[in-house]
Amino acid sequence: MGFLILLLIASSTIAFALLLGCLTGRVADRRLRLALPPVLALIIAGMAITSGAGTPLAVLLAIGIVAAAGIVTPLPLIDGVVSGRLRMFAVLCSSIASAPFLIALLVNPEQLPGGPAPLLADRLPIIGGIFDGVIGALPPGTPAFDLAFSIFLWVGLYLEYMLVAAVVYLLLRTVASRHLDRRPE
Repeated sequence: MGFLILLLIASSTIAFALLLGCLTGRVADRRLRLALPPVLALIIAGMAITSGAGTPLAVLLAIGIVAAAGIVTPLPLIDGVVSGRLRMFAVLCSSIASAPFLIALLVNPEQLPGGPAPLLADRLPIIGGIFDGVIGALPPGTPAFDLAFSIFLWVGLYLEYMLVAAVVYLLLRTVASRHLDRRPE
């Protein structure tokens, strides 16, 4: 059952990322193209935070949309060098390369009552430790801690997907530009 949930979120992330990649590729205004994915991620994460637990399907779809927005945000890094199918292939590769973050986010032991506070480092391998240092000043179990934990969890998810996508796109840009430099005219 757990594998099916991971597969559902991973496939929805890929589908949303491909859709957002197509949409942002067709937007002529560069500022709107840069702003669209983060604004969408903020709206979805805000809705997920304010709705509380929500239905499991809504939370899973929110994770997929926020992750897809993180994957699509650095797409301007390959503008002018890569287009068409190769651009969509880059989005697909970024989605696949980010799959371990999805596993880290969802596969965590449940917290026992009276146990230690949950750690963001368990759910966000790259920047969770930094966020834990920030929210460590808040007393666990309070509404302020829960709100800060939720905000940092959603922001961290977006940032981790964005960082991995940026690395993939920069690698692709480097390889593509070297290939273009060697092409005979």
